[in-house]
Amino acid sequence: MAHNPKISTHLASQAALGELANFAAGKLRIYDGSQPADADTAITTQNLLVEITLASPAFSEGGNGVLTALGVPLSGTGIYASTAAWYRVVESDGTTKLMDGTVGVGATFDCNIDSVTIGVGTTVNLNSFTHTVTKG
Repeated sequence: MAHNPKISTHLASQAALGELANFAAGKLRIYDGSQPADADTAITTQNLLVEITLASPAFSEGGNGVLTALGVPLSGTGIYASTAAWYRVVESDGTTKLMDGTVGVGATFDCNIDSVTIGVGTTVNLNSFTHTVTKG
């Protein structure tokens, strides 16, 4: 028989709590181009548009495995002009990859910013940022 594990809401919340320390003062990096297959895949032709340092602690766990960014709005300054398409979060060391996700305007995106049009020297505001540990 195939494996088919399913975790409880309680375990999803505990897993989310276990992730919190990794994000403290981490770097949210917003890129153009295609999002890689997963967060372990190297960035190739995508351009880094802006980097935003997360708070420390970076998230609170509100139940059901949902992490919500603290200290928002946070901001960074555009370093490359293009259209934001996705993000990657790395630990505060700037190297250790944690996760990738969607970026855009509005609450339907994991990472909600003011505008996907980013210019050199423009301020980019991170308005909200959530991550849910999947129960599936």
